[in-house]
Amino acid sequence: MLRYALRRTFHSAIVMIGVLIVVFLVVDQIGDPARLMLPADAPIQVYLDLRAKLGLDEPFLERFWHTMSGWFVGDFGDSLWQGVPALGLALQRVPATLTLTIVSLAFAIPVALLLGTRSAIKPGSLTDRLLTTVSLAGVSVADFWLGLMLILVFSVQFGLLPTSGFGGLEYLILPALTLAFRPIGRIAQIARSALVEEMQKPYIQTLRAKGLTEKQIVRKHALKNSAIPIITVSGDEIATFLNGAVVIETIFAWPGIGTLFIGAIERRDLPLIEACVFVVALMVIAVNLIVDLTYAYLDPRAKIRG
Repeated sequence: MLRYALRRTFHSAIVMIGVLIVVFLVVDQIGDPARLMLPADAPIQVYLDLRAKLGLDEPFLERFWHTMSGWFVGDFGDSLWQGVPALGLALQRVPATLTLTIVSLAFAIPVALLLGTRSAIKPGSLTDRLLTTVSLAGVSVADFWLGLMLILVFSVQFGLLPTSGFGGLEYLILPALTLAFRPIGRIAQIARSALVEEMQKPYIQTLRAKGLTEKQIVRKHALKNSAIPIITVSGDEIATFLNGAVVIETIFAWPGIGTLFIGAIERRDLPLIEACVFVVALMVIAVNLIVDLTYAYLDPRAKIRG
């Protein structure tokens, strides 16, 4: 297990290096970053000073080496917007994003498993069709539209919850529900499919012959044996949470890294944009690593395939 964990960690580090290289190449190919970051009427000396500050007046290979060596030690330069180290500014927003992600996940997974198992116990029944419709709605509804509708109903119409901001639980409910709605639908569909397939295996007939009820079979046996695809889609949804939080944080003015990223783009703050991309990529890679290690724990064959 330790060897597998070290191997997967090494692979994750390689992926992170690849992400950094891609970010550098994309920035290098979009045009002159200094021109993009400054107003059209900026004095030429200001433009030249910014190019020197960003190292854009160096040859390509030298600029690549200086940039990548700085990024590897966490030096993304200072934010042009706020005048502080860009990476530190991005990391300050991570707790807010993680809080929103964890609360959404803690709500989405139990609800999705409940819907999926209830559907799988009696496939084709009225309950199954109703729950399948709910899960399809979750997958189909756009996050930004749902967020605006929740604000309109619960904040504007009834005045029960704040429209935006950061603070106690009341500020967390609407963005967490918005972010959790689509994963509920997707995880529920995968859980239902995996459980229906598992319930057709021979050992299930043996358990039925022993007198176990369908609920007991699902909870104690089938759900555990079908955990791999459920964990797969759950890990994918966590990564989607981190990416999709950009939109949700903007709608609800949640002070996470998504809001900071949008602000950096609006102000053309290249060092801060690069730092935000790095932090989000690092969190997504960390999630994928945790999912891989969970595979190996639940299914030892994954260590051989990995």
